[in-house]
Amino acid sequence: MITFKIEALLEQLNEGKPEKEKITKGAIAREAKVRPNVLYEMSENKTKRVEIETLNKIMAAINRISDKKVDICDVIEYIPDTDKE
Repeated sequence: MITFKIEALLEQLNEGKPEKEKITKGAIAREAKVRPNVLYEMSENKTKRVEIETLNKIMAAINRISDKKVDICDVIEYIPDTDKE
């Protein structure tokens, strides 16, 4: 199963920052020029598919507004399914 770690990433990026300097999903969506629902669905793991172009825009936006370098593995995680058929 593929999961998105948007919430955990934002917690990490915002650690110790004053409230008005914190990075939000809305700020990332605006910077990436994608619908805010895209990020909200990703953070709740309700996304069925993501276009590579959209993911690229999100990654670029996070790296522009963050003071830390973020890699794809900070955003997406693969967890093997435990039930074998």
